[in-house]
Amino acid sequence: MNIALIFAGGTGQRMNSKDVPKQFLEIDNKPILMHTIEKFNEHEKVDIIIVVILDDWIEKTRSLVNKYEFQKVRAVIAGGKTAQESQMNGLKKIKEMKLVDKNPIVLIHDGVRPLIDKDTITKNILTTTRLGNSITVTRAIETIIYIDENEKLDKVLDRSLCRMAKAPQCFYFDEIYNCHMKSLKDKLTFIDSASMMKHFGYSLNTTEGNIENIKITTPSDYYVFKTLYNLIEYNFDKKVGDNLNKLNYEIDLICQELKSKLSIMSGKSVMITGASGLIGSLLLRLFVAYNNRNKYKIKIILPLRNDMKVCKMFTKEQFKYIDIINIEDISIPFNYSEKIDYIIHTACPTSSKYFINHPIETIDSIVLGTRNILRLAYDKNVKSIVYLSSMEVYGQVQLEQNPITEDKLGFIKLNDVRSSYSEGKRLAELLCYSFYKQNNTKVKIARLAQTFGIGVNYNDNRVFMQFVRSALNEQNIVLHTTGKSIGNYVATTDAVQALIYILLEGKSGEAYNVCNEKISMSIFDMAKLVSTKFTNNKIKVVTEVPSESTGYAPMTLMVLSPSKLHQLGWQPTKGLEDMYQELFDSMKDYIVKEKANDK
Repeated sequence: MNIALIFAGGTGQRMNSKDVPKQFLEIDNKPILMHTIEKFNEHEKVDIIIVVILDDWIEKTRSLVNKYEFQKVRAVIAGGKTAQESQMNGLKKIKEMKLVDKNPIVLIHDGVRPLIDKDTITKNILTTTRLGNSITVTRAIETIIYIDENEKLDKVLDRSLCRMAKAPQCFYFDEIYNCHMKSLKDKLTFIDSASMMKHFGYSLNTTEGNIENIKITTPSDYYVFKTLYNLIEYNFDKKVGDNLNKLNYEIDLICQELKSKLSIMSGKSVMITGASGLIGSLLLRLFVAYNNRNKYKIKIILPLRNDMKVCKMFTKEQFKYIDIINIEDISIPFNYSEKIDYIIHTACPTSSKYFINHPIETIDSIVLGTRNILRLAYDKNVKSIVYLSSMEVYGQVQLEQNPITEDKLGFIKLNDVRSSYSEGKRLAELLCYSFYKQNNTKVKIARLAQTFGIGVNYNDNRVFMQFVRSALNEQNIVLHTTGKSIGNYVATTDAVQALIYILLEGKSGEAYNVCNEKISMSIFDMAKLVSTKFTNNKIKVVTEVPSESTGYAPMTLMVLSPSKLHQLGWQPTKGLEDMYQELFDSMKDYIVKEKANDK
C-alpha cells in the first residue's frame, strides 16, 4: 500500500498574499493545493491521501476535495507550527487508521509542489519498494559554495556530486514514524525528512525527478509556476522522449542497487564488446550512470565498427571516460595498448535470418570473435571476463529432463544451417573453458534466456516484438510454428544486473543460466497473453505453419533453472507482464515521436 502525506500547513508570509495562504492561490481557477492533490489522486499506485492543513482552512479544504471528487483523500487534519510537526500529525493519523498493511510506503510531499509528475511518483515508489526509501532530487545546475563564519568563500563543491533535495520523500511507515517519535522525545528539529533519517543513521537512496517540480514560496515562484503550468498544459508534448527518461531511470536504479559491487571497479577499466547492441548498450549506460554519480570513475573501452550510434547516446563530458577502438570486425584480431581490468563480451549476430543466410559468417563471428577476446584477456591478465552465451546451447531437450541446470545438454541437428548459432555458441563456451584450464583466464559464462523489456528497438524482429507490433496495429498474431515450444525469459534490466553478479561474484570456468524461472511458458500462451491482456481480445492468435523451414529455432520443451545464479545473490525483479508493459509503453512513445518527426 502507498500513502501520500501532503502537508500544507504554512501561512505563506513570504508570498505577501494577504489573507489567502499560498496553497490556496489559484491557477486556471483551481487552488495550488488542489493541483498537487490531483497528481496523487490520479496515480494508479497511490491508494490513500492524507492532507495536513492550517486549522482554520480544514473545512475549506474538505469542501474543495469534495468539489474535485478526490476519492483517495481519506482525511484532512490540522497541521502544527512547523513542517515537522505537521508531518508528525499526518503520521499519527495513519497510525490511527489501523490499515491492513501495517507498514505501507509513505510519500511525504509539499502541498505547494504542484508540478510533480506521474513519472517521478512512480520512480519513487519503485525505488522505495526495491531499496527501502527514496529522496527526490534534481542535479545542481549552478556553482555551490561553503562560506565561513565571516561569510567569505571557504570552498567550492564539486557540482557533479551535488543534488538538490525535493519532494516527495518516501519511506516505509515504521521507519519514518519511529524517527519522528525519537525526534519528539529528544526535542530535535530538522529541515526535512531526509535530514532526519540521515541523522538517525539511515542510508538514503535518491531518485532524479523533474526539474519543474519547484516549491512555491515567493511571488516569483508563483509566476514561474504559472509559466511552467501553461507550457506543460498546452504546448509541450511530454510523451516525446519519455521512453529515454524511463530507460535512464531504470539504469540509474540498477546503479544504486549495485553500488557496492560497482565500487570494486572504481578507478579500473572495463571493455564492452557489442556496445551498440541491446545488452551491450544497457551495460554501457550502466557504467556511464555510475560515473555520473561517483567521484572515482570506471574507464569504459569500446571496440566498435561504427561509433556513430554510441556517440549520439552521451554528452561530451561523459565521453571523457570512454575510449573507442575502431575495429573492422570482432572476428579479426585487434590490439589495445593500455590496461584492461574487466571484459564483458556481448558482440554476436542475433538474427535468425542472418544465421540461415550467412552460417559461415555466423560461426566465424562467434568463435573467432570469442577467441580474439579471450586472447586479449589472457595478454592483459584481466581480473574477470564474462562471455555472453545463449540458452540455445542446450538444443532440444525432453520434458522429463526439466528443470534444466547448466550440466544438461540436449540434441542439436548438425545438418541444419540454423545450428550455426547454437553450435557456434557451444564451441565458444568450450574455448572459454579451455582458456580457463590451460591459461587460468578468469572467464565466466552467462547463458541468457530470451531477453526483452525496456531498451528494445521498435524494429527488433524477434517473436516478442512481432507480437507487440501486431497488437499496436490491431492485427491478429500469426504464428508460423505450432507455438508449443516453451520459452524462457528475463527482463533486460534483470539481465544486466545478472551479468555484473557473474562478472564480480561468479566462479571462473563456470556457466550460469540467466532467466526468471517463474515465467516460462509456451510461445502460443505468450501470444494469448498479449492478445488478452494488452488488446482486450481485440485480436486473435492464429497458426499458419508453412511447409518449408522459416528459420525459427527447433521446438523445445526446456525450462531453465537459475538456481546456480541465485546462489550468487541475484534475483529477478520483473515478470512477463511487466516486461510487455515496458515494451508497449516504449513503443507507444516511439510512435508518438515518429509522428512528431513526420510533422
